[in-house]
Amino acid sequence: MKKQILVIGLNSISISAVYQLCLQADLTPIVLNTNESITTTVDQKVIYESLLSKISSIGGIVISYQQIIRIQYLNTQENIRSVLIMDHSGVASEINADYFLILSTANQPEFSLSDKESSSHTGSKNFWMVDYSLAEKEINHSDNVIKKIALEIPQDPKKTDMHIISSEPGILLKSLKQYILSSSQNRWLLITGIIGSIIQLIIFKSFYPYPNFIHGDSFSYLETAMWNLSVNTYPIGYSVFLRLFNIFWHYDSALIAFQYFFLQGNIQCLLFTLFYFYNPHSITKILLWGFMVLNPVLLFLGNLVSSDALFLSLSLLWFNTLLWIIHKPGIRLVIIHSIIIFLVFTIRYNALYYPLIAGFAFLISREQIRIKITGLALGIVFIGCFIHYTSLKYKDLTGEYQFSPFTGWQLANNALYAYRYIDSSDVKPVPKRFTNLDKMVRTYFDTSRDLSTHPSEMMMASTVYMWDPSSPLLIYKSSVQKKDTAKKNLKSWASMGPLYGAYGEYLIREYPLTFAKYYLWPNAIKYYAPPVEFLKEYNGGTDTIPPIAKAWFQYKTTKVISRVKNPTNDILDYYQILVGIFNVLFLLSVSGFLLLQGHRQTPRLLLGLVLISGLWLTNFLFSVFASPVALRFQLFPIIVLESFTFLFMGYIITSAFGTNTQLIKSKADISFS
Repeated sequence: MKKQILVIGLNSISISAVYQLCLQADLTPIVLNTNESITTTVDQKVIYESLLSKISSIGGIVISYQQIIRIQYLNTQENIRSVLIMDHSGVASEINADYFLILSTANQPEFSLSDKESSSHTGSKNFWMVDYSLAEKEINHSDNVIKKIALEIPQDPKKTDMHIISSEPGILLKSLKQYILSSSQNRWLLITGIIGSIIQLIIFKSFYPYPNFIHGDSFSYLETAMWNLSVNTYPIGYSVFLRLFNIFWHYDSALIAFQYFFLQGNIQCLLFTLFYFYNPHSITKILLWGFMVLNPVLLFLGNLVSSDALFLSLSLLWFNTLLWIIHKPGIRLVIIHSIIIFLVFTIRYNALYYPLIAGFAFLISREQIRIKITGLALGIVFIGCFIHYTSLKYKDLTGEYQFSPFTGWQLANNALYAYRYIDSSDVKPVPKRFTNLDKMVRTYFDTSRDLSTHPSEMMMASTVYMWDPSSPLLIYKSSVQKKDTAKKNLKSWASMGPLYGAYGEYLIREYPLTFAKYYLWPNAIKYYAPPVEFLKEYNGGTDTIPPIAKAWFQYKTTKVISRVKNPTNDILDYYQILVGIFNVLFLLSVSGFLLLQGHRQTPRLLLGLVLISGLWLTNFLFSVFASPVALRFQLFPIIVLESFTFLFMGYIITSAFGTNTQLIKSKADISFS
């Protein structure tokens, strides 16, 4: 690949010499120009346009900086690596090149050299300034200076990372594919990512030849897929995926491999997007790449027969799409976004708040307003149609129009974790429709005070009341439906959703402070370092699976084995601690980034900060209130947060040591009126 030279101040007088320079040194020019640099006479315009076509013929790019208010030359020890340009709207664009040439003219006094020398070398090996503001008879002298510059450029230069990042319409950008393949470091990262993922999975499956099953969740998904149910306990998206996948492969290894590689692929795609738009230091890129690709939690998640891996993969793809919509929007991206957000929602209802984050991303995007509104509305319409379809199916099943019975059970479960701490003397009278249910709940609490016989009552902000057979919610369900033998399990469970949802809402409204103290606060603490939960224990600690799993994967037996003696893995406990550390590091790195005026120097990264902050805050509020926090549910915001923490920490460290490729030391600060 050819080396690139950034040329500033090119005009009809100097363009011929620059053209010859590029031919002689085999360079691709990137021309930064103002309209004032083009002379006004017809003849000179014709000459200028003719020569400009020659620049284009050798792959040159011409960029207008008519609205740019500042250019900074960024110095990295002996060589300048990039130029940061900022327009009046405050949006910065960074251009990387191998060589930099400034042409000073009489019409552009900003470029005039203080010593009026015809050439200045500035001490950098790849930076020159040539004065074309001399008398006409001395122009040849300046041309000769450019010819000498060609001799200073190595004939076989070392390849570097080169790409153009810009938010200005009309500026040519390399595609992400070109950015990856044109850089030796990026190609190395891509190859190591692919090979490393394959090796990790082979080693992992040698210890865990069978998938990991969550006893309850996994078999519910398989049941929905096997019988092609329209609704079930959990969203049907993952079950539809299982059914489609089973058409081609019924082997469990194929499913696990797909889940893991799809997850790794989306993580690596997100990383390359971050590198493309934010251009971190090469060391930051390597550390972030290694941290993500070698993350052990991805192996355990990919080995799980559950919606977690697919949900995480599509969530990362959705967030990646938002970054592109913000920095390099297009109508195709808007349509793709609508499809992705719909698919994610069908897999897990945690995506309920995704349209809010998408709306925020669309708001700060440069896309046309009508396209923004249309794209956002399209995704909401897709989700709305799915909600209506699901609600109609539940109405056919239970007689009541409801979207998710699970939500009703969850609300009641969450409320009971606070309600158990209300003394019987302080209990308020409940509405008549809740009388029998509330009486059974209070009886349960009065008889379960002995924690030695009811150890589950020691748990804070969990899901025991939803699934434990001794839970008052399940006991009440059985008591009111014992005479209705026609009700099957799903119908029986779903029919209680509206009542339990209303009961949970009532308790939360009546005892808000108690709910905040005994449910929200413990759950918020879990959010800081989410518990590992089902990922910690292989197959729930048992060596058998139900017949439905045996039939689906065509096993010969219901026995599943692992080559690890202890079914409990401890490695993810360290990752849980690491997540807590990263939560603190994120806050510290963001503070450092803002204190060092990074938001002014790299506005593009500031937009990323705004987006990730909105995601983090919204996810925190939603997760803490909606359901007990667990690691597998929070991996999406965790991975995004960790990635941006690396970017901000890299910015701070390289700024401190003066080696940042984005903004370290200003070589010059040139202002335009």
